[in-house]
Amino acid sequence: MLRLLPPHDVLIGMDSLGMPPAMLASFNSHLTSPYGIILVTGPTGSGKSTTLYGAIQALRSEHNNITTIEDPVELTVRGVNQTQVDTGEKISFASALRAILRQDPDIIMVGEIRDTETLRISLRAAVTGHLVLSTLHTNDAPSAFNRMTDMGAEPFLVAASVRAVLAQRLVRKNCPFCGVSQDITRSELALLGLPEDQPFAVKRGKGCDHCTLGYKGRMGVFELLSVDEEIRRMIIENATFEDIRAHALEKTAYRTMRRDGIDKIRQGLTTPEEILRITLD
Repeated sequence: MLRLLPPHDVLIGMDSLGMPPAMLASFNSHLTSPYGIILVTGPTGSGKSTTLYGAIQALRSEHNNITTIEDPVELTVRGVNQTQVDTGEKISFASALRAILRQDPDIIMVGEIRDTETLRISLRAAVTGHLVLSTLHTNDAPSAFNRMTDMGAEPFLVAASVRAVLAQRLVRKNCPFCGVSQDITRSELALLGLPEDQPFAVKRGKGCDHCTLGYKGRMGVFELLSVDEEIRRMIIENATFEDIRAHALEKTAYRTMRRDGIDKIRQGLTTPEEILRITLD
């Protein structure tokens, strides 16, 4: 697979990633926290690194000491201390993180939490006065807590340190030049979990000189889970991700990626096929 990265030091606007306005406002509020860990989750190629780069670009200032640990450094960001790890030699995520913590950074970006040692150091840094941004491989936001405890993190430390989890995927965008409106089918409504007697118009590209098979460009589909006191209690008690998800849907502003994707279908930004391809029921 070929990965296409933006040019060095290009400005990534957080409002250009595709987050709904309310979700973006909530995510940005977490970025202003003086300490804690914010996780971005998803499979390889889901845009996690782009989101993190957008976040540290938004945070960089002459008052913030920002340091990153990456493998590899994919985008050079001015005003940020960026560290390249070498898993084949002596510089690992864990060893680099220990060394960086001695330099008293305000904000740390750990490119990926791959092992128990890196996870534990990151969580401890998050409860000792540092804002930590990192990525984790999980299917959705609620699964992140069980994933961390399965990796060996203490539940009380996870509960005390994690402020929010942002899960994301990438979908193809409809071509703005050849997109045409048509009614959604009953089978698509059923697959999306929507009432079959409430159809609406969707947009699909026919294919033209400007696009590939009716699509042009990509955008993110997101879900943001903010950790409240009840979720902290549930983490400590080793609640399942299903229970955490149920609480978040009922008591918080959490909305699933499927729901965000349906909104983007209604807005004519993408197709039912794309949302069904990347989201879980």
